[in-house]
Amino acid sequence: MIKDVMKMEKRLLSNECIELSRQFIKDFCNRDINKCLDLIDDDFMWIGAFESMYIHGKQEFINAVENINNEKPIKVSNDQYSLLFRNAHLWIVIGSLITSSLQDDGHLLFAKTRCTFVWKRKKDSWILLHIHASHARDIPLEFDSAYQTPDINEYVSWFQYLRKADFNNTKNERIQFRDLHSTTHYLLLSEILYIQSNDKICTIYTFGDNISIRSSLNDLEYLSFLLRVHKSYLVNSYYIKSIKRYQIQLINDVIIPVSQKNYLNIKKQLNLSTHNLI
Repeated sequence: MIKDVMKMEKRLLSNECIELSRQFIKDFCNRDINKCLDLIDDDFMWIGAFESMYIHGKQEFINAVENINNEKPIKVSNDQYSLLFRNAHLWIVIGSLITSSLQDDGHLLFAKTRCTFVWKRKKDSWILLHIHASHARDIPLEFDSAYQTPDINEYVSWFQYLRKADFNNTKNERIQFRDLHSTTHYLLLSEILYIQSNDKICTIYTFGDNISIRSSLNDLEYLSFLLRVHKSYLVNSYYIKSIKRYQIQLINDVIIPVSQKNYLNIKKQLNLSTHNLI
């Protein structure tokens, strides 16, 4: 009976520690820094993915984030946390999450973040000793020289892929298409993955059905966020997962050929950038 009670207590404490970790990140991303300060130790240590994010001590943390309350909040999604280790005094929680932030220049930036939390249990309270945060970046260094190894992938991973925030304002606008059987379809821009041309017939690939229409790609290039990557393909740039010579991979793992002649120009249009979110 006593063992069962102890197990239950440990389970409750584990859940409490996990939820504190989740809430700490949400408070930080919501720029509610005072709530974060209530939990951290005087010798708190934060190690992040960038050089400036090596912060030791509560006061140094305060100095580093003193202006953060005036910044735009960061949206957190797909967060998952679990307990890695515990003993009588120390508890370690690990987590992964997606962060996104709307920038002043009108771009929406995404990052996939992994975190480790080290907590100290003191009497009936929790004290946060350490956070280690890093970004998923499964890409090699970028090589522009033609003399570099040709099979090096030049990934535009979604960690560094800067997507237009205007998409959020236009994706709910319905576009009218008439298929080869004279049926009229009303599609959201956000439903279109890519369009493939075969002579004068274009097939619109969506997350659901595919629609064939009588049109040329030139007539469809006016649609926002459709990028001409090949003479036979328009791609919704919002759903590009990666690019390498000479192909693009979409988020559903479909491979689209990229024009060799315009490869570098297309890559530039994807507007590569890296930025510190957390």
